[in-house]
Amino acid sequence: MRGGFAESVAKVAGGTVAAQLIGVAVMPVVARLFSPDAFGVLASYSALLMLSLTICGLRYELAVPLIKEKRESALLFVASIAAVCLFSAVAVVIVVAHGLGLLHASLLSQLGSALWLVPVGILVAGTSQSVRYWAIKEQAYGMIATTTMTQGAGRAAVQIVAGVVSPNPLGLVVSEIVGQGAGVLRIGRLAWRDTLATLHRPRLREVAQAAGRNHKYPLLLGPAALVTTGGLQAPALLLTLTYGPSVAGFYFMTQKLLGLPVQLIGKSLSQVFLGEGARLAHSDPRGLGALFDRIAKKLFLVGLLPAAAIALLGRWAVVHLLGPQWDIAGVFMQWLAPTFLMKLAVGDLIDLALVGRPDLSLSWASARLGLVAAAIIGAHLASLDAVQCIAALGVVTTAGYIAKWLMWRHALRGLVVKFE
Repeated sequence: MRGGFAESVAKVAGGTVAAQLIGVAVMPVVARLFSPDAFGVLASYSALLMLSLTICGLRYELAVPLIKEKRESALLFVASIAAVCLFSAVAVVIVVAHGLGLLHASLLSQLGSALWLVPVGILVAGTSQSVRYWAIKEQAYGMIATTTMTQGAGRAAVQIVAGVVSPNPLGLVVSEIVGQGAGVLRIGRLAWRDTLATLHRPRLREVAQAAGRNHKYPLLLGPAALVTTGGLQAPALLLTLTYGPSVAGFYFMTQKLLGLPVQLIGKSLSQVFLGEGARLAHSDPRGLGALFDRIAKKLFLVGLLPAAAIALLGRWAVVHLLGPQWDIAGVFMQWLAPTFLMKLAVGDLIDLALVGRPDLSLSWASARLGLVAAAIIGAHLASLDAVQCIAALGVVTTAGYIAKWLMWRHALRGLVVKFE
């Protein structure tokens, strides 16, 4: 059983690593084909898309692998797809209203012609998200890994072709849409065939009733996910509005570079910790604390040298890797090195729900969103330049991860007292 689980994790992780490495391999080429302004548009598009993905399926996709009753799970899969389609239709109305001048928003204007692709992106990415959760329910981990690799390859191929033909933001946005949709058609066809075999002819009333029975997903999980994702995506949106798309593009590239080791190392260890930690939380809270301390210490030591190298040589490394036009991104990396270290060490490792305090998770996510907004807007109002703004952002985000660690320790002490 454990061997099967380890093999499944290895398959999914292998697909993710392969997709990430494909992106890294083409990054020096793509960064020289497109300008920071183009990546700034991509940053805004990606931020809007990620925010949309937290609510477009009304979180019913999360229920698909969790609910054991097959018919109920199938009904919620249909509900999630229907919600994605409806959300995409609403996005079309908003985009058309903006295009006709009936609605004006500075952020939408910043997207330019790429704005018209937002509804398409939501439809493709939202459907892909729902289908992926169906594949998790069916334990089709090999297909998930293959799809992830196909998505990475598709995204990279379109970026290079678009950059050679016409290096404008539309090419980058199209590459994201292709990246989200590539390889999903096969799983989607299987998912829909399986759903029809279970439901025969799904009726709207039956789907609506299933959605009503599981209303906790949109009502409870939706707002929490939106706040959490908002804290991660707010910098790109606020930097676009306050400092312009080029600064957002520099920040976007910085996050791509700093996020790679976090994805490859921190995410994998956090999955292992979550599996073992869930058991210890109910039987040995002190052991849970000891396990967390061991893993966090190892992650901190692993990240210490790279963080120091980023702080000292980040600017030089980025210029040599991506080209001189990305010089400011290297400066951003230097200021964000402490944030990188804390995120690697404790950011993804801590799950406050694991120690019985999901309320603290929402409180922390809300506080982080407020601090990020205050740092960027405050820097802009104080007439600070972009580098000073990122320095302020680095300070508040690093402090945020320290606060999350302190919350963890407080919640763990409470769990130990309760257990004893």
